Amino acid sequence: MDKQDAPQHGEDDSSKVAEASLDKVRQLLFGQDDRYLAPSVDKQVRQSVSGVVSEALIERERKDGSVNKILVPLVERSIDRSIEVNRDKIVGSLYPLVGSLVRKAVSAFLVDFVEKTNNIIESSFSVRGAMWRFRAWQAGIRYSDYVAAQIYQYKIDQLLIIHRETGTLLVSVAADESKAQDADLLSSMLVAINDFVADAITQSASSESSLHEVKTDAVTLQIKVGPEAILVAAVVGKLPPDVQVKLQTTLEEFHHFYNQPLAAYEGDNSEFQSAQGVLIDCLVSDKREAYRKPAGWKKIPVWLLLLALVGFGCVQVYQNIELTLLTNKLRDLDNPPGIIVNRVAENDGQIHISLLRDSAAMSATAWLAEKGIDANKVTISERPYLSVEPAIVQQKASQLIAEIPTLEVNLQSDSLLLSGQLSSQQWLALNQSLQKIPGIDALTIDSRALKISANQSLDVVQREALIQHYRNRITQFAVTFEVDASQLNATQLAHLGDLAQDILALQAILSDTGSAPKILIIGSSDQTGVASKNKALSAVRAEAVKRALVEQGVPSASLIATGIGELPIDNQSGRMVLFTLFPQSLLGAEDVEQ
Repeated sequence: MDKQDAPQHGEDDSSKVAEASLDKVRQLLFGQDDRYLAPSVDKQVRQSVSGVVSEALIERERKDGSVNKILVPLVERSIDRSIEVNRDKIVGSLYPLVGSLVRKAVSAFLVDFVEKTNNIIESSFSVRGAMWRFRAWQAGIRYSDYVAAQIYQYKIDQLLIIHRETGTLLVSVAADESKAQDADLLSSMLVAINDFVADAITQSASSESSLHEVKTDAVTLQIKVGPEAILVAAVVGKLPPDVQVKLQTTLEEFHHFYNQPLAAYEGDNSEFQSAQGVLIDCLVSDKREAYRKPAGWKKIPVWLLLLALVGFGCVQVYQNIELTLLTNKLRDLDNPPGIIVNRVAENDGQIHISLLRDSAAMSATAWLAEKGIDANKVTISERPYLSVEPAIVQQKASQLIAEIPTLEVNLQSDSLLLSGQLSSQQWLALNQSLQKIPGIDALTIDSRALKISANQSLDVVQREALIQHYRNRITQFAVTFEVDASQLNATQLAHLGDLAQDILALQAILSDTGSAPKILIIGSSDQTGVASKNKALSAVRAEAVKRALVEQGVPSASLIATGIGELPIDNQSGRMVLFTLFPQSLLGAEDVEQ
């Protein structure tokens, strides 16, 4: 056993000596710790690794995804650190891009908002808008939703995604392949037009223009532009804002899922065919749906409701026209005697009349009925007043006279012709009542055909009252003349008729006493002209008055006419004819003293 171990120990010593010799030779050749060889080896290693590092990372990422997990934290920390150190520089670089994106987003939103608002406003102030409001109410939906449903009727027939750099069609889908347009030709055309717009219309090198919409008579092409691809939608009708957003979102998702194939695209479209499923979801349409039948009384047909509304409107228009015509007719009516219309007005579908009416006039209802106007359509507000119109005065006088059965009255334009018989007492009472009527002085009462008999039952007081009444009326009567005039006009003759009636009444009262009163008619003149001529003129005036009284039935023997010439008065008061009574016993104490 010891003999066998001895040779083995010798061999170990010799090998150690050999290794020490080799180490010494290595140090001489490569230096301590291979310091002469390390630079050359490191260079060779870097060259070798640089050729395979990318492939190695890709293979490792595909194998377990660990590369992404390791690099993401490193990149995030690097970005955070870079932003902290170079904040201003990074903001300045991103500002043009972010600003352009914000402006485009805000512009698109405002365009869609204004367009939709404009369509709603245009539809609101029209007959179509009124119909839409009614149908929205009938369907039980909001008006704005109904307007949107009516305005945005659309259908997307075809979708294309085109490679932005090369203009090559990547993928396309169509709702009906038999009616689809040539996708390759369409994509080439759009890219050419878009390049032309970008080159010819772009205003500066920092901005870029592109098409967003191409309209034809039948189809509208909606274009959404992305960094690597362009989405084109062939639309029939008008897309609402939410569908526009859906198209933009689809394009963004396409870029997200196919970012690497888009960046490395060299003409192979096989990797993009799987995107057809995403695009098919965008082949949407909006057809007008039949509204649900409303419940209850809302089931009334639209045409019947419209007919009722039209009928109601026609009735309202007819009533308004009728009311206006009736108002104008009332305003054009002449006021009847004893009625004064102050105001005619319309209010709440009624005509209101405010008027003044004398108690002797016909009622307002009778007046309206006489003119063919239904008084039920008019509200009358009436206030009393005293009328002095001749017709009303005649009517009031006639009512008084009609109370005496022995009298008859004949109405003329401005006079009352009395006939029949009555006593002096009745005549006195009638005269007193007639004098109380406002405006009676403008009416002539002709009593020449009236027979007044003496009333034996009159006591002394009643007789004296009658005599005093007529005496005052006769002595206070006067007839005035114009300068150098002696003829009586129609008005003067009418007044002399009243005086004749008073004289005859007085004579009838005094007839039972046997005394016949004398009436002295005194003519006068003013101081204009020659005194002798004026005296003769005064006598002529007195004679003219006497003849008029005789013609009215007064006995000529009871009248004495004389002229006294000039009176010391220069106005019309000097050119008159006065009356006095004889014998003096018929005059009152005051007249005798005068």
